[in-house]
Amino acid sequence: MKLFWLVLAFLLSAIAAGQTTPTLTFTAQTTTGAGSVVPVLTWATTPAATTCTASGDWSGVKAAAGTQTLAAIATSQTYQMICTWPGDTTATLTWTPPTRNTNGTTLAKCASQTATGPCLRSYIVHEGPTDTTIANPRTIDDRNAVSYAWTGLSAGPHYFGVKAVNGDGVASALSNVATKTITTTQSVTRSIAITVNPQPEAPVLTVD
Repeated sequence: MKLFWLVLAFLLSAIAAGQTTPTLTFTAQTTTGAGSVVPVLTWATTPAATTCTASGDWSGVKAAAGTQTLAAIATSQTYQMICTWPGDTTATLTWTPPTRNTNGTTLAKCASQTATGPCLRSYIVHEGPTDTTIANPRTIDDRNAVSYAWTGLSAGPHYFGVKAVNGDGVASALSNVATKTITTTQSVTRSIAITVNPQPEAPVLTVD
C-alpha cells in the first residue's frame, strides 16, 4: 500500500541549528575634523570571528575585537576591516508527517519501531547535487521524527527530499524538493571614511 502525503510542508532551515548569523561592528571615535584627526577605531564581532584583517591606512591581522589609536592624519582616509567565520555546513530539514494513505484511509503511527503493517514507522531523507539527482539516502528509524540535521555538507547547492515508510517497508513518493547553498566560510566587510577638511595656515603677524 502506498502512502499519501496529506499535508507535507518540507522546509529547509536558513541557518544551521545553533549557529548565529555573524556580525561585525566597526566605528571611529571621530569621522570628520579640520586640519588633522587622530583616528580611534573600535571593532567587535559576534560570535568571535576566526580572523579579522585590516586594510587601508592601517593593515594586518587584528583580534576579534578591540580598539586602536592610529597616528594623526592630515588628509582624508578610508579604513576597512574584513572578518571571517567558519561556514554553515548543516541543513536542518523539517516536515509535517502524513496522516492518510493514497486510498484515503487513515495512516496512524506504528505502536513501536518494530511494529509491522500499514502504519507510519520511519522516514528516508534524500540529498543530491541537483533537484533531479537526489539519490543519497539516510534512514530515520523514528516514527515520531519531524526534523533532521544533515551535517558536514560540502560547499555548493544541495537538494533534499523525504519519504515516509510504513511498517511493511513500503515508501511514499518523494516530497517536494527543498534546497540550501552551503558555504565553507562566512565573511563580513566594513569600511569607515574619516574626512579631514583643509585648515588655513595661521597668518604671519609683525609689529612695528
